[in-house]
Amino acid sequence: MNSAILESVSGAQYEVSGVGPHVAADQRERLLEPFLTHCQGGLGILCGSLQRDLPQDLFADVVRRIHAAGGLAVIDSHDEPLRHAIDAGPFLIKPNRYELEVLAGQSLPRQSDVVREARRLLECGVGKVCVSMGAEGALLVTASGVLKGDAPSVPVVSTVGAGDSMVAGLAGRIAQGASDEDALREGMACSAATVMQPGTELFDQKTVDRLRDKVRVTPLSV
Repeated sequence: MNSAILESVSGAQYEVSGVGPHVAADQRERLLEPFLTHCQGGLGILCGSLQRDLPQDLFADVVRRIHAAGGLAVIDSHDEPLRHAIDAGPFLIKPNRYELEVLAGQSLPRQSDVVREARRLLECGVGKVCVSMGAEGALLVTASGVLKGDAPSVPVVSTVGAGDSMVAGLAGRIAQGASDEDALREGMACSAATVMQPGTELFDQKTVDRLRDKVRVTPLSV
């Protein structure tokens, strides 16, 4: 069970994440088999953290199995599970700025620093790197170039699920064959619509449709 605590005076938000139950190896395989079947010719999305007793390279193993099944792997994780998954060359990863800084082992205060580190990950075999940066928007870095997405100004009620919503929008449009620009726009619209919701509630389609055309996506020459 995970909880989010919102401090009313400062507006600070704290997340308390449970360690999760034990998952035996045979249970894990029973979950993975149908998942990998559905990934054939599509996208397999791996999100979140891992229980302490699971191998920290589990996502890396699943990335390779997704690719072997003819699919493309998308990773939204952090720390060691993300570090190992990068070694397997996923199609897309979506770290936030802090998670990218942890990977780099240094702060990335400037936009150019974020782009530089994202390009280093491309050299490691990652296909696309989308870095969410909160109020500063998001960057989508690929071999073709760098796109900057700026979301419209919306009332922020809770940021819980904003990153997951961005991944959903990105992946949904990519699966439909959309351009990188359209995929980033959709991801940012979904994320912006989610922060308007209380607690763990996610975006609704009407809000996404209203916000989509207000998302500005521009190419950067960096």
